[in-house]
Amino acid sequence: MSRVSVVMPVYNCEQFVREAVDSILVQTFWDFEFIIVDDGSTDRSAEIVNSFSDHRIQFIKNGENLGITKTLNAGLKTASGEFICRMDADDISSPNRLAEQVAFLDRHPECAIVGSRSILIDSNGKEIGYEGDSYPVVGLVKFIRNPFIHSSVIVRASAVRSAGMYDETKMHNEDYDLWLKILKSSGGAVVPDYFIRRRIHPGSITSSKELELIRHRIGTLFSAVFFEYKNPFLALFLFRPVLSFCYRWLKNIVR
Repeated sequence: MSRVSVVMPVYNCEQFVREAVDSILVQTFWDFEFIIVDDGSTDRSAEIVNSFSDHRIQFIKNGENLGITKTLNAGLKTASGEFICRMDADDISSPNRLAEQVAFLDRHPECAIVGSRSILIDSNGKEIGYEGDSYPVVGLVKFIRNPFIHSSVIVRASAVRSAGMYDETKMHNEDYDLWLKILKSSGGAVVPDYFIRRRIHPGSITSSKELELIRHRIGTLFSAVFFEYKNPFLALFLFRPVLSFCYRWLKNIVR
């Protein structure tokens, strides 16, 4: 059994997937399995993945496009590692990512999740900014925002399974929902290092899409406050996203 299971969903990512795979295969930490799940791609993504001969790669191909959450769960069901590393098919991991994040979790048994900050890049790989804040301990900030960049996270597999893996009814917030469940009984941290280069695609967030994302975030936070943590005082953290939703909704109406 490998210590780390790297889980990477792929969907129509032929332009970037080779670089993403290469960034994992050259890790200084070698004790991992690499589970790549193709979600019904119609481009050359599967062909490119199959061109690699590394024995650590396990390639799974969905018979049809199932969406990101079901695809992630398919990868998790195959994973046998002590830790789960999330990776996106258009991102790039630094060579020391696995070594540093595994070492952090070994040093901090109270932590179930560790993320990092990220360098933002465009479709050509040019650096265009930075993302994320570091948190030695993720506390109440988890109710204000999702403190983790999804593709920067390594999490204990036992914590993921205890939380029921990704909730397939949570659209767009499957990661935030899972982190809130795990952090109810375990610690988390975001290190100040930049272990991921995250690709940004222009024009991907419209005003209507932004409203939808906020609405899903409100639903995720509501479920956590009242059904997971069962603490009505935490409902105070709902005011900010609700006000944000109302402001943007009214703004769209008066346009």
